[in-house]
Amino acid sequence: MPDKLLLFLFLLISCSANAAETVAYWRFEEGTNGWVNNHYQTGWYYDSSGNGNHLQTYNAGSSPLYTNEIPFSLVPSTGTANELALKFTPNNDLYSSGVNINSHDFSTGWTIEAMVKFNDTNSYQTFVGKDGHPRDSMAENPWFSIFALKHLRHNGKLELEFVDGNKNLHLIRSSIIISPGVWYFVAAVCDGNTAEFYIKRPGESYELQGRETGISGGALFNENKAWTVGRGQWNGYNADWVTAYIDEVKISDGAISLTNFLGYDIQCDSQIWSTEQIITNNLAHARVDAEFSSGRANIMTRAEGENQPVYFFRQNSAGDFILHNIGNSYNPNNGDKSFAMKVGNDDKLRIVIAGPGGSPEKDHVLFGEETFPGSSVFSWEEVVSSNHWPNQIGFCLDHNNKAYIVLKHQPTSQCAVFDNTSGNWQVNYFSTIDPNYPRATVAIDAANNAWIIFNGRHNFTNYVEMWSNIGGTWTLIDYLTNSPDVNHAGSYFIQSVAGFEFKPDGTAVLAMKPDWWSSDLEIWRGKMIPEPILSIFIFFISFKLLKMQPESTLFV
Repeated sequence: MPDKLLLFLFLLISCSANAAETVAYWRFEEGTNGWVNNHYQTGWYYDSSGNGNHLQTYNAGSSPLYTNEIPFSLVPSTGTANELALKFTPNNDLYSSGVNINSHDFSTGWTIEAMVKFNDTNSYQTFVGKDGHPRDSMAENPWFSIFALKHLRHNGKLELEFVDGNKNLHLIRSSIIISPGVWYFVAAVCDGNTAEFYIKRPGESYELQGRETGISGGALFNENKAWTVGRGQWNGYNADWVTAYIDEVKISDGAISLTNFLGYDIQCDSQIWSTEQIITNNLAHARVDAEFSSGRANIMTRAEGENQPVYFFRQNSAGDFILHNIGNSYNPNNGDKSFAMKVGNDDKLRIVIAGPGGSPEKDHVLFGEETFPGSSVFSWEEVVSSNHWPNQIGFCLDHNNKAYIVLKHQPTSQCAVFDNTSGNWQVNYFSTIDPNYPRATVAIDAANNAWIIFNGRHNFTNYVEMWSNIGGTWTLIDYLTNSPDVNHAGSYFIQSVAGFEFKPDGTAVLAMKPDWWSSDLEIWRGKMIPEPILSIFIFFISFKLLKMQPESTLFV
């Protein structure tokens, strides 16, 4: 089977006359934890870009609190420590006064970035803005300021609002709903023709929320007005103060690529639970499946013993507790108690449970979807009713929140993948999966292609296969270890999978425990890389799968 797939993409070459330069970068590192600035109108809040665009506040009542409640501790690109952020309550705000950024021309493009954690999500809140009232004489939507990154009260989403050089209003609303107590990395980008809005949630990558075209007369209306942090304007008056933590606000005068966003390589500092916090009764629990995503910490587990129920945990401000017993009708059987949980980019949970009800129904698989974000109530449908053996399930969601479920087909011992990408559940079968260790995992790449890794077995030889539906058809991409034509009995297989994911740059990372006698956790890494050949106005791009290799071993 070839290890190289050719995709031909016809791309017009576009060139940018000028690279984006940082106009202002406010890191809020100049104070001390628990301190309120008493240098009111002095440009105390330092611009680390070197351009002198410092911020100030009006008086003691408008000064936010310095805090060590930060979104991350180290900037990977520079190695710079992050030690402080600002905590805002209503009427706290910062603004630029008498500095060059107020009149800076952003007509060729801009990128505005910020990190924000809301304490309240029941009000309109602008965390970065530019004052001004350019549409005051217009009949339609005259109230908007020149620029705002805003939280919306009525639906809990974020919105990018800006006015272009011809006074046209542009609005891009997020697809995700914001949760309180969670750091979000936000980036708004415009190249003078198109604007894009991105949000990065904890432990995830930046996600495109929307795109706006039709920008004319310049990327941003140019008027000598203040930039603000912690409030906006509405109908020409100061408004929309935040109740939130804000950190790392950066403004550039051109469109920055996603890989150069402030938070691109930043992982939020981890939060650790103890079992005493999570388990609040006397039941013993086994086979925990955890997902920390979208600002909501959720854990599923089942009680030890035959046909015990699955419990669903969630963190709240009062501590950690059993939130929901999914119910006796959805119990996994004792022998094959597999279940998994993921959070979609719509912030709704999806759950897969295998073997509900016990023997002889242990080869059933149910799929549950949360009715709305945070409801903890699930609608259920049966994916598999018979002839499958879900000893360990591979489960993931694509970028459209469609599900892929990978498991063993019992009569033939084939690896099977079920998906609902077409609206209904459909199944595809691959080669033989190891009957004793039918381990399989699935992940989605940046282009929304599915990739499956599973234990194969043929003539007493163990090997690990990788398949993908890249190009629209399921194809065997590679053997990651042995191959089925090896003349001796192989021994390499996956005993359990800790994780399989794709990074935005195309790198695939697999964490797994090999071989039943090994106590190691191995990290494997591989990458789909572009090989461009320039031909006038056409790029021929060949995507080659670099063979995944073990990168590191943990917990020896």
